[in-house]
Parts: sequence; C-alpha cells; structure tokens
Amino acid sequence: MPIVIDTPTHRSEIEDFADFIRLVDEVQSGEPYFDRPDTLMAAKWLPDACDASTQILLARNGGRIAGYCTAQPFKSYARFESSAADYGVNPRSCLYLSEMGVAKSGRGNGIGKTLLGELKNRMDPSFDTVLVRTLQSTYGTPHPNPAIAFYRKNGFDLVMAKSGPLIEDGAALRHRPRVFLKWSR
Repeated sequence: MPIVIDTPTHRSEIEDFADFIRLVDEVQSGEPYFDRPDTLMAAKWLPDACDASTQILLARNGGRIAGYCTAQPFKSYARFESSAADYGVNPRSCLYLSEMGVAKSGRGNGIGKTLLGELKNRMDPSFDTVLVRTLQSTYGTPHPNPAIAFYRKNGFDLVMAKSGPLIEDGAALRHRPRVFLKWSR
C-alpha cells in the first residue's frame, strides 16, 4: 500500500489521536530511547507539542498512523540548553523538528524519508533551516544512535562545536546526551 501523508493543522483534526499517542510511546520505548513504562508519557506532553507545532505530518499506511513528525519555529521552543548562535542558525528562519518517529514495523520502507521530504517541501518560505536534536547513542550502549545516520543520509549535517559535534547533556535531558543536526535550503 502506498504511504499517504496526512497534514492536520491542529490536534483536534486527528481523529485517532489516541493511536498517535500509543505510537509515540511505542517509538520511545524502543531503540534508541528504551524509555521505561513509567517515563512514557506522550499523553501528557504530545497535545501541547501538537498545539505548538506549525507542521504536523502523519504517515499513514492502510489508514493507520505508521510515522509522524512535528515541527515548530525555533524561537517558540524554549527548552534549548544553548543559543541559536551555538547551533549556527537564525532563530527567525529556523524550524525545529521537535518529534519524529516511525513504527518499528514500518522502518526501512521509506516512511521517514517521505516525512522529511514532505516537511522540507511544505516549509514556509521564510524558513531556510531545519534543526533536530537526537540522542547521541543508543541508550545504555556505546553504539551511535541510528537516527544520526538516517538524518545525514537525508541531507542533515552534524552541528559542530570547537571540539567536535555539539553535545548537550544534563538533568533536563535525563543525562542522555543529545547531538544536533541541521538541514539548510
């Protein structure tokens, strides 16, 4: 079946929002996150994340949500540890890819690539950059997070600091180091 991209403008337009929440929790309980059941809480934060998003993209396969991404203007996301200058972005023309995931059963089928392509194609012309933050490694292992290779394959570059990739860590991130990648038109 072909993948269909649904582009609701608000969470109230997502009839199967409970399925969306379940998929986000499923993604975050698997590699690379391995969140514990007591930390899976998309029901608590996903509604607000959708409300803050200027782009919500849902990949549907046979009518069911198989992948998702949400994005919002960089300047509207207040939980960055560093400044826009550290990321090498203009806060007025940068879109922050706040959430992205694909159901385990749909990985390797082009869903993620399709979502990123649609995000780039549907970006308001006033935006010229997409920034994403992801785990540096698969949680609990020294292995690189496979999402980094995925984003790089799709045109994103690691955001670099003087000593290598810009890495953020700390209590707010549950001591799970994150790296940043960006794509520019």
